[in-house]
Amino acid sequence: MITRDVDKQIAELTRQYKKTLTDRHREITALKQQLEESDWKDSALVHQLYQLIHKLAGSAGSYGFDKISEVAIDIDSQIKTYKVGNGLDKEKMSTDLHRLLEQINSLD
Repeated sequence: MITRDVDKQIAELTRQYKKTLTDRHREITALKQQLEESDWKDSALVHQLYQLIHKLAGSAGSYGFDKISEVAIDIDSQIKTYKVGNGLDKEKMSTDLHRLLEQINSLD
């Protein structure tokens, strides 16, 4: 009995989290576009993207969205490297963000 209640609660939390991914998709899409327009030179936007991706990398796997988490972890790592003064592979970043957005879209 308790197990079923917990399973229902987990399923509901997962459903609610999945709904938030629509908002994350919209935010990532907007940031990606703005960063590409600035040729990835707007450090405030990069930081904003980092915060969003970092949270997504940590939370997605917890809710069973492992593929989203894996791609987000890769992007997170790229941004960390950039933030410590190393260059950013803009093409790889755009490609990986596109992959992340596709993963989110595939949940519908």
